[in-house]
Amino acid sequence: MNDKPINKVNVYCFFRLSEAHARLMCHGEVTVFDAVSVVYLLETSMDSNGSILSSANPLHSSFPENPTYQYLKDAEMILKGFFELDHI
Repeated sequence: MNDKPINKVNVYCFFRLSEAHARLMCHGEVTVFDAVSVVYLLETSMDSNGSILSSANPLHSSFPENPTYQYLKDAEMILKGFFELDHI
């Protein structure tokens, strides 16, 4: 992860984006899938140096042959990154 501090505006944006993703996917409530999707979106839209998904490059990627496997692999990496954070 980068060393930028997490403030309440960042957390609020994360929750709102997770809610929006849940509505987009027609979920009745926000799930881990929605949260992981938002983290993936935020990580790939920012400078990926030092991020959880350091190997992700949205400009040089293609659709995976097995999207479920790719999601599970990325979700595992994202969740491991969250549990390794000491400053939250």
